[in-house]
Amino acid sequence: MKKQETPGMKRAVELLRGVSGKSRNEVLKNVGQSDTGLSRELEAKMLTFEDLDGLDDRELQTLVLRVAPVDRELLALALRKCDFRLGSRLMRNMPQQLRDSVSYRVETMPKRPLSVVEDAQRKIVLIAKQLSDAGEIALNPSEPHV
Repeated sequence: MKKQETPGMKRAVELLRGVSGKSRNEVLKNVGQSDTGLSRELEAKMLTFEDLDGLDDRELQTLVLRVAPVDRELLALALRKCDFRLGSRLMRNMPQQLRDSVSYRVETMPKRPLSVVEDAQRKIVLIAKQLSDAGEIALNPSEPHV
């Protein structure tokens, strides 16, 4: 049974998404000092797989090229259930050989539990977060990048 999200949690995530990265990190740090579980839950909900659609093509290429050597199956699993636009953009930004491999895996892999697909998406989001922390891509939707 899936845990029900409270309206307060949803609103807190919306508010945190609207502030700058520095302020958001400070809030999460302060929350973490009194409730590490809540801090981790907020941070996990701050960025979703669908948010990756906000990346430009170069950033998507960077992400795909970082994920592929780790696990091509991860990309195939994540694409099993995602927005059509995001899936198309991810595929378009893969090198041809990788695109063919991932496409084949998506078409031929057996059905998987939704939790396995969502876990693959979370792993890709974690890799995107690492790239963002390293300054290689810009994930923060509240801060424009030029």
